[in-house]
Amino acid sequence: MKNYNEVDLVNGLRQGDTSVLKEIYRIYRPKIFAYLVRLSGSYDIAEDLSSEVWCRVATKSKIIREDTNLGAWLFTIARNLFFSYCRWRNTEDKYAGALARLSFEKSESATPYHKAVVKEQKQLLEKGLSLIGPKYREALILVGIEGFSCPEAAKICEIQEPAMRKRISRAKGLLKQVISEISGLKN
Repeated sequence: MKNYNEVDLVNGLRQGDTSVLKEIYRIYRPKIFAYLVRLSGSYDIAEDLSSEVWCRVATKSKIIREDTNLGAWLFTIARNLFFSYCRWRNTEDKYAGALARLSFEKSESATPYHKAVVKEQKQLLEKGLSLIGPKYREALILVGIEGFSCPEAAKICEIQEPAMRKRISRAKGLLKQVISEISGLKN
């Protein structure tokens, strides 16, 4: 398997190189799918939207700009498809659902006690995420879970960077409040 850098991947896409498209799919499919599961709260919806993301990538790949940030471009496609789906289904405020059922990778070197604590913390975090508003949940997922920078997340959400910073700050406060309420730890 050839090692590609992002410039090679973008240029390969622009040229219609199917091996590059396969490599991008291999690298980004799990991240895009996890993002869509967290946004929608449904594996079935995420599966459908993820398939549509890759159809869009295949059809739009030749028109992307040379300086495109590939990850941000892919997540923007996924985000736009998700919100189009929400508008179509008229369920934009009801998509939290099954976040607490998400599975996580397990560490083989951790003790059983450590694994139990980590599992409980992750469940609490996912439950908390499911209870905050969609725009705040999305900001935390993009920056805190998917690892995008604030400017990249702002671009994906189609807002200005200061607005994204404010959204992240508010989201952290809301998440802290919700988790305190869930766990019974009042400040």
